[in-house]
Amino acid sequence: MSAGSYDIYIERGATFTLDIVCLDSNNAVTDLTGCNARMQIRRSINDPTVLDEFFTNPPTPVSPGSLTNELTIYGTEGRISLVIDAEVTSAYTAWKKAVYDLEVIAPDVRFPISGEITRLLEGNVESSPEVTRQVGP
Repeated sequence: MSAGSYDIYIERGATFTLDIVCLDSNNAVTDLTGCNARMQIRRSINDPTVLDEFFTNPPTPVSPGSLTNELTIYGTEGRISLVIDAEVTSAYTAWKKAVYDLEVIAPDVRFPISGEITRLLEGNVESSPEVTRQVGP
């Protein structure tokens, strides 16, 4: 299965949400029960620096911004939900354009081999500056 291509546009200072539904070749929902997912944002594909990362089952330690980010799998719905809090998107000031990919790690034969890592999505990420900001305490 080839990864889908989807570009993400994040407005700094606003909560960002993205829901992805996984379908098989027959357009039926893929059961993701027991799967884990991970996603990273980098300036470029080969850049060693991770700008932010997301996990459904966070290892320790996680990147500073990821503590308030949420990547959730709704197994029987075949849905993966990404939520990035407004406080976190406000901190995306060091970059405007980047790349990402989203991978799913299967526990069994749903993604044909046990433990197989499948890249579901990949694309560009763009963040736009926030104009309205809180002033003062």
